[in-house]
Amino acid sequence: MHVGQPGASIQQPARLATDTRPVRDDTSVPKRLLTTREVAERLSVSVFTVRGFAVRGVLPVVRFTPTSRMRFRPGDVDRLVELSR
Repeated sequence: MHVGQPGASIQQPARLATDTRPVRDDTSVPKRLLTTREVAERLSVSVFTVRGFAVRGVLPVVRFTPTSRMRFRPGDVDRLVELSR
């Protein structure tokens, strides 16, 4: 059978492996979290550097699901600034 004919099946794309990094379950999440770009601007570095800090554990990340985008607490960013002085 050809696709488009009645009864033809459409194959679904293969699913990608899900991210298995632990999700931080923390009730102290502030109402306003910073994006990777906002952190990069505060630290005067690139977004790639911020992501590297997060991957290496230098800067704690808040994720609401394992595959959600990185968000950062303003206090954590301020502490990193103080430590770098």
